[in-house]
Amino acid sequence: MDKKERLQKIFEIMASLPCASSAEEAYELLSDTIDGFEDKHSGVPYNPDSWREDGRIYPPQPDSMKFYQGTNIRIYRSKAHRTWVAPNGAIEIRDLSDQICFSKAGSDGRTVNCFLV
Repeated sequence: MDKKERLQKIFEIMASLPCASSAEEAYELLSDTIDGFEDKHSGVPYNPDSWREDGRIYPPQPDSMKFYQGTNIRIYRSKAHRTWVAPNGAIEIRDLSDQICFSKAGSDGRTVNCFLV
């Protein structure tokens, strides 16, 4: 599978998992899902220092996190995406043109957009 196909599979797995109830739980769910899938399917050993050239998908890194405009929404910047995580555990992944690639509500049923209005 190429990287795009693996990312779609990761989104499918994420969609099937129980919703998170906090930002920390959502981040852990995302990280564990990506790392577990890539360990099995990428053929590339885990080495986040070589993310630019190794072709493996890595979860967003904690040092890339910023809060969105005075809110409690966390935004993690990755190479080709921004991952939004709301305090209720909602997750939204957008490409760099701001198109939503993946969205999952938190355990209370609210999406990231509910926190933006």
